Amino acid sequence: MRFAYASLVITFLSVATVRAEAPPEKLVDAASAAGQQYNQDLINAGVKLQEVRTEILQDAQRKNAMAATEYETTIRHLRDAYVTQLEELKTKAEAEKQTEEAKVLQEKISLVKNGPEENEIQKHWVASFKSEELQNYEAAIEAVHKAVEVGGKQNNAFVNLRLGWLFYLSKNYEKSVESYRLASQQAPRAISPYQGLLNCYLALDQTDDAIAAAKRILLLSPGDRSANATIANLYFKKQDYKNAATYYGAIVSLYPEDLETWSSLAWCWAKEGKTQEAENVFLDVLAVDPDQLGALTGYAEIAAKKETANDKK
Repeated sequence: MRFAYASLVITFLSVATVRAEAPPEKLVDAASAAGQQYNQDLINAGVKLQEVRTEILQDAQRKNAMAATEYETTIRHLRDAYVTQLEELKTKAEAEKQTEEAKVLQEKISLVKNGPEENEIQKHWVASFKSEELQNYEAAIEAVHKAVEVGGKQNNAFVNLRLGWLFYLSKNYEKSVESYRLASQQAPRAISPYQGLLNCYLALDQTDDAIAAAKRILLLSPGDRSANATIANLYFKKQDYKNAATYYGAIVSLYPEDLETWSSLAWCWAKEGKTQEAENVFLDVLAVDPDQLGALTGYAEIAAKKETANDKK
């Protein structure tokens, strides 16, 4: 975060250097512009973070698929070695005319070779998860549909959560929303359908719908940090600073050690004209973390406005 906003520090240093020459109004404009740029940089940083997380998730899925393949190869070799031992014992039992022992050993060999027999529903579910590991989401979705078709009455919340997730991974957000909505109806007290809807609405840049989904999460889990932060950030993006402050305030009441959220709350107050309250929080944050750029830029903007006001007097 510090490096991402290094340009803001340079901006303020430049303002300080020309303070003697620049008219007070230009200083205020420069400080205000820097503050607006900071807010935009926060939004851009959030978007970048989501992109990086997506890349990490995709990379993890690829590595997981590779690890699963390696594991299966190892298991197959171990199984083959075990079967060879059992077959040697079975041959010995047959040579010694130990019929019952030979029969038991044959049953063990068959079980180890083939495993417990899967029914049709299980085969489709296994195929769905394996296809997801390989990032073949269309095949994973088709396998779910086949499992439902065979099972008859399995079109429940689990199924729709699974479909919602797979449609989300395949970037078919409209179908994902449809599945998550069905899941929310089938499991009205579940949080996961609304988390899925929230992710879809964020991906679709549907701010109001994303806020509504996050609020439903808070109805079920009032202390949910992620939902509170999402609502606060979206309100801030809409320049609805009063509502943004409400949700930032909810976070710091639960996590008073969260200096970045304290800084975001102070920015809301500054935007609302609550200059003294904002300045006090910025100073409190900087007392603990002198390099906290949110507080640095906020305090610099307030200080510049105060100096301009004093010069006019």
